[in-house]
Amino acid sequence: MVRRAALVASLTALLAFNAYTQTKSVNQNGSLQETMTASPGLAALYVRALESSDPGIKEVLALMFEDGVRLSPNPGEALNWYRAAANEGSAGAQTRLAHAYRDGSLGLSKDLREAVTWYRKAADQAAPTAQYELGRAYFFGSGVPQDFIQAHMWANLAVTRLASSESLGGQMGISAQLRQTISDSVRAATELRNQVSLRMTSQQLAEAQRLAREWKPEKGN
Repeated sequence: MVRRAALVASLTALLAFNAYTQTKSVNQNGSLQETMTASPGLAALYVRALESSDPGIKEVLALMFEDGVRLSPNPGEALNWYRAAANEGSAGAQTRLAHAYRDGSLGLSKDLREAVTWYRKAADQAAPTAQYELGRAYFFGSGVPQDFIQAHMWANLAVTRLASSESLGGQMGISAQLRQTISDSVRAATELRNQVSLRMTSQQLAEAQRLAREWKPEKGN
């Protein structure tokens, strides 16, 4: 049920994003108000995000402001919408917010502990990128004490989730570029898991594998 809800939310966000990118170009050098005036479609999406209880809409708007999709990039607006969506349980927004804390982007100061906090929220919802990043954090001791058991567990979960996405993507006929991106992610997560394994005792490895088998995703938090 959780996975289905996450997929539906992702699809809704992608459809909204695609619909917006089909609209006319707007003045990329204008103010936010000028941009909204020049693009009724964007203005409508902005209002919808303000009124909607769906965090996926807020995440789409944040992506537009971060990447400058047919409007001038606005890190402050991107951060505000990512935070709003993250607080409403969007795993995608939680992951992007974690990236911002990890990298010190979108006007934030670099804060690895805060990055781990948001990666964990998204990882708990089975977001594979967040699971991979959380595994890396535990492996290198970035923002958390080094813990090979936790590192292996999260890397293992990421591999499983990404491999499922790769298989599903092949059945759905996704683009070659997206297939390559997923394949690269599977390889990276597998490599991390293998690296961690080399640093573990057999008892630690068995415990990490047990934790991965027993792990269950949580609802949006």
